[in-house]
Amino acid sequence: MLLNQELIEEDGKTVLRNTIDVSQAIAKAREVSETGARGKNIVPLGYIPPEYWNFDPWLKMAKEAAHAGDKHEYQKYVLKFFKVHPEFAVIRGAKYWSGA
Repeated sequence: MLLNQELIEEDGKTVLRNTIDVSQAIAKAREVSETGARGKNIVPLGYIPPEYWNFDPWLKMAKEAAHAGDKHEYQKYVLKFFKVHPEFAVIRGAKYWSGA
């Protein structure tokens, strides 16, 4: 969620500085990590704040891949985002299969 925007003059350049709140996405990822998906077999990779799609390099590349129709590249870049920002990722438990 966008909290604040301000224009700053630095070295003759105008810079727009945005302040965002990511606590909701972190809280949701933590909640799903602790409680699971509650009866669903599908557990999300994580929760990405909408504002991140505008400035994060991995998500910008994922968006370009999605527009080009390349699902593999899209998934690759989203997974890289979650490696760089683990606070948004859902922790998944390992699954073990018996050999019987």
